[in-house]
Amino acid sequence: MAYGKKTSGSGGAFQKFKGDLSAGTLGCAYIFYGEESYLREYYLDALRKKLIPAGFEDFNYHRVEGKDVNVQSLTEMAEAMPMMAERTLLAAVDFDIFKLNEELIFTCGGLMTGLVPEIAKIGAYAKGPSVTRADIDAVADPVLSAEVFRLSDAVLQGDYDRASAILGDLLKMQTEPIVILAALGSQLRRIYTARMAIDSGRDKYWLMELWDMRSDYPAKLLLSAARRATAEWCAGAVQMCQVLDRRMKSEKGMDPAGELKLLLVRLGAARK
Repeated sequence: MAYGKKTSGSGGAFQKFKGDLSAGTLGCAYIFYGEESYLREYYLDALRKKLIPAGFEDFNYHRVEGKDVNVQSLTEMAEAMPMMAERTLLAAVDFDIFKLNEELIFTCGGLMTGLVPEIAKIGAYAKGPSVTRADIDAVADPVLSAEVFRLSDAVLQGDYDRASAILGDLLKMQTEPIVILAALGSQLRRIYTARMAIDSGRDKYWLMELWDMRSDYPAKLLLSAARRATAEWCAGAVQMCQVLDRRMKSEKGMDPAGELKLLLVRLGAARK
């Protein structure tokens, strides 16, 4: 359940949760979020009363907050057997979503509006006791930034076939070529700054501050990608994107998708 301000998405999830609560058909996991702290606590209490028999709260209800929340402690409490009840209830309060597996978040994006439905979809699909990378890859819709990173990474590895396939998938999803180019140019600028960081002896924390990153995971990815290229290649790649961007916005009758494919060829050739 994702509850925040009553947008159409969050409102629908909220109504479903209330229906599940009333019918006793509760799911395995819910996410409560938003500014209405009273409502969050009210429905958490309702959930507790529905699941935990009176007098057994100490055995079957676990609440952890803030700095005490981590994946290991959550796992241990979730695996504890309930006493005189069908379920235990575990409430993780003020849990930083960025402490979850970072590759899950990098694939789906960090915004709750996109991440919450993806978590729900992956959770519904997964059949085993834990969510695997295969589950995520099977049903998650990668955000454009994640796909463009894979695209640039393929170029840096000299794998033109994979880069071309990723670009083809983006075009099949009807992503506008100018949007793909803008995202690719932005990613290459980040890689360029990572190369500059390496050459000047700076670390991931400098990149995190520069690009306002909440997690060090994308910073580590940038540094890893930048180690495969020179500063000269990065500068040239950024310039190629800028030139094509101007052409796409000014020339009539050009084939934007075809020009993007040619750009990948030029980027790959410049590395040789």
